[in-house]
Amino acid sequence: MKYPARPVARLSALVLFIATAWCAAVRAAAADPTPAPTASDAPTTPTTEFFIEVEPGNYFIGTEIKLHLQPVDPKFDLRRISAVTSKPDPQKWEQVLGWRLDYSRAKANGGTRWSAALKPFETGSVMLPDAIVTWQPKAGGEPITRRVQGPIISVQSKLLPGAPNNQLTPLREPIAIARDWSWIYGALAAVLLAALAGWLGWRWWKRRGRPAGPPEPDLPPGLWALHEIDRRSRLPVCQSGPAKAIFTLVSEVVRLYLERRYGISAIDMTTMECMRALQQRDPGDDVIRWVQDFLDECDTVKFTKIDPAPERWGTIWNDARLIVQMTTPQTELTGTPEGAAQAQEAAS
Repeated sequence: MKYPARPVARLSALVLFIATAWCAAVRAAAADPTPAPTASDAPTTPTTEFFIEVEPGNYFIGTEIKLHLQPVDPKFDLRRISAVTSKPDPQKWEQVLGWRLDYSRAKANGGTRWSAALKPFETGSVMLPDAIVTWQPKAGGEPITRRVQGPIISVQSKLLPGAPNNQLTPLREPIAIARDWSWIYGALAAVLLAALAGWLGWRWWKRRGRPAGPPEPDLPPGLWALHEIDRRSRLPVCQSGPAKAIFTLVSEVVRLYLERRYGISAIDMTTMECMRALQQRDPGDDVIRWVQDFLDECDTVKFTKIDPAPERWGTIWNDARLIVQMTTPQTELTGTPEGAAQAQEAAS
């Protein structure tokens, strides 16, 4: 049995047409970049449920103008508003602060309010930019988006009244700027600290270092010490005082003598260190005792406020001579004519 060819051809053409149309629709839907409409993109119409309030004052070009969104119904809770947006013309406005929920200024309706701030760039009667408000209905449901028209304000120029348009506002009086003298104080403090450090270092070196004096004569230690004791004891300061200077001079002579005699650095040692080094040389118990008492007495006068009687100013030199004579061989004192004269003078 043979079927007629014409009905089959018609059916095949119909199926092919439907398939082609469906594919074209799918491709068109995939290629269309237009997103689905949302609540914020929905057409808006002016609403009378809100109005934009401008803080009172005189408005000038470049000055900040503060705006507040207010509901017509004073019982409306502003916290139900989810977003407030605005797109001012950048040729006419500078958006200093976009719309935001301000918690710093509490009000009766929920304790908040929506605020923004703009700066105008043109004078005359200008209309503030509209605001797009989205809020949630009280009974629930889909959010509502409406446009709130901005009010008209008068913006003034900063030019003086009656001045031509090309005249600028005169400059303000110069502001007196206080001079900063802190760097001078810092420099003075640094100089004073450096001077103090230098003075302390000089004192330390003077106390610890070898005292500056006449060049050491080419004499044996004992003769040199007796000669130096006689020379220093005749100085004016040793006659009139103070005692601290006298005991310092006589102590230096004995220490220098011990240094030359026994090879110890007595001038750079404390009394305890000097006695410890002297005991290692074993000069005898009497010498150790005399030197110990002598140095202790000199240290007491030098480093304390004890002031011995003026009679002691002269006898301390005799103790120094005795220490030198006890530790110097007689051959050293009498080996030369000068040494014999020194020994005879010391004995007398």
